[in-house]
Amino acid sequence: MAYALYGMPSLIHAVAWWLAGLIADTWWQTGWPWALLALAGAVLLRTHRLEPLLLPAALLAAWSGRTEREQCTRVLHERGVQHGALWLVVLDVDSGSGRQPTRARGTVADARVRAHCEVSATVQFAATDSSARRLRAGATVRLVARALRTTAGLRLTDAAVVQVVAGRRPLIAWRAELGRVIDARFRSRAPLVRALLIADQQGIPPDVRDLYADAGLVHLLSVSGLHVAIIASALLTLGGAARVPRAWLDPMAMTVVALYIVLLGCPAPAVRSGVMLAVMSLSRGLQRPVHEWTALALGAVLPTIDPLVVHDLGWQLSVAGMASLVAARALRRHWKAGARSATASMRRHAPAPRRLWYWLFTRRGVAGWFVAEMTTGVVATVVTLPIIAWTFGRVSTVAPLSNIAAGPVVGALQPALFLALLWGLTVPSAAGSWLPDATQPLMALLDGVARLAASVPGGVLPVAPTLA
Repeated sequence: MAYALYGMPSLIHAVAWWLAGLIADTWWQTGWPWALLALAGAVLLRTHRLEPLLLPAALLAAWSGRTEREQCTRVLHERGVQHGALWLVVLDVDSGSGRQPTRARGTVADARVRAHCEVSATVQFAATDSSARRLRAGATVRLVARALRTTAGLRLTDAAVVQVVAGRRPLIAWRAELGRVIDARFRSRAPLVRALLIADQQGIPPDVRDLYADAGLVHLLSVSGLHVAIIASALLTLGGAARVPRAWLDPMAMTVVALYIVLLGCPAPAVRSGVMLAVMSLSRGLQRPVHEWTALALGAVLPTIDPLVVHDLGWQLSVAGMASLVAARALRRHWKAGARSATASMRRHAPAPRRLWYWLFTRRGVAGWFVAEMTTGVVATVVTLPIIAWTFGRVSTVAPLSNIAAGPVVGALQPALFLALLWGLTVPSAAGSWLPDATQPLMALLDGVARLAASVPGGVLPVAPTLA
């Protein structure tokens, strides 16, 4: 770990080369992978360090993962075309009503156990299939259907149930039960609560998603590192108030966070945050300080056990957002030290922009907090701007301010929603909606912040990204 560039541990450089290779694999037509390989070769020759060798290794791993996924999708598609049987694990199901067909979402495989191929799928069952209407989340089903390849996996239509395996997968079934309770207790607000608590964004209306994207708050609509960190912070605060010994409190909080991440299905952003929190907690317990970038690197790289996870929007925003927070914190420390070390004569005779800089980074109290939050917001907006522009075709210029306004609301809303969900699970239906109803003002306030930010003239800039 002796090698460090600009104060960065060697692990950071290793992770950077690895992630660069995974991301660049799909850009061969642009020439970027060749440019990165040339850069890696130059760095290797100049520094004699081995980290750049991870770039070609990552390119190979990404190519292998992408090829395996394409072959798997092709095999399952051909089996569907030939009316061969497929195995479906149901993640979510809509039984429909009347003559409407049952629809489901899940993963399909070529075998019930020890499957060689497994991809995501949406399924529409035949309207006359009565067995499909009795399906529940967590069920394992053997079916035949017509298959169509999509960018997300497979789309199965006119599906017919051949066999339903006894029993349900417990984690999926429990998550579905939570969704049912959320629907019953939160009613019209249920889609937002599902997104914030159990990482289910399927029910969010497109206009709501567009509203939050215009406001620069679209990252709040999915369980990300922010939400996991809020949960961990709330657990630590409650444990501290209950005078739980610190030696017990950290492991207990991390255990609850880990169980929550597993319940969600281990989405990449939540895994990233959980790993980073665990690293920081372990270093605190062992009294061995760890570099912030090291914790971030470990959290970012572990989900890439599946190399294709780097193309997941949630993972990209989670890593980029956390990197911007760490960078903004380092910049504030540097700028604040420079501003406070300036003499009165230097401040008096400095140009106007420099005097403003001195003034901003010597503020304390509320003004100092606002400057710190604005700095973080601007850095985060700049870092995540390419991702947002590429995905949504728009850029929010008010994102730094809207996130300052929405941050405290989400910080209060997330623990409140968890308490409301626990209340709804344990209290009889007559009083079970009392606490969920009490969270409605906070959700309305969050919607209000999004609407206000999205309505600012010039607050949204449309863009047309291209690789050409």
